[in-house]
Order: sequence, then structure tokens, then C-alpha cells
Amino acid sequence: MVFGNFSQYYTYLNGSMYEAHFVQITSGPCAGDTYFSVNAYVADDQLGCSGQGLKSVSIPYNNARIYGNTCNQICSINSRYHSYFIFSPLLTN
Repeated sequence: MVFGNFSQYYTYLNGSMYEAHFVQITSGPCAGDTYFSVNAYVADDQLGCSGQGLKSVSIPYNNARIYGNTCNQICSINSRYHSYFIFSPLLTN
């Protein structure tokens, strides 16, 4: 798949992050459809970098979808301990 016109949005709250992606699929078997995904990252320290330091974030929610006339597909993960990032050294201000 080839993507065009990619849009990505982020929002932050208390050390946690949410991101969304929107993109038009321009070639391949799903050409003409749209890809959308949203992810939530929850920080181990809700004060974020201004607290004791950000050691890790877990990904409790991930949802990806291709929608349109060709490939309508949905994939979602709803498990707090499925995936995470660890930062070493801790992230601080």
C-alpha cells in the first residue's frame, strides 16, 4: 500500500499521549480507501516529565481501520499490558 496526504494529530494530558492518523491509500489492493488509526499511551508517572521522571508508557488502546469500497477492515487491541515503551534514562524536564 502507498499512502498520500498523511495527517497526524497528538494531544497530551498528565504525561499520557493520544495520537490519531488519517491517510488516503493511493495504490495497491486498497487504493481509494482511507486508513485511520488511534492510539492511547498511558504514562507510569501522571505528572509526566515534571514529576519523578517518565520511566514507561503502556498502550492500553490501539485501533486501526481501513474503510471504503474495497478493504473495510478493523483491528483493535484493548489490553493495557499488551505493549509498552521503556525509557532509559528517565525522561525529565
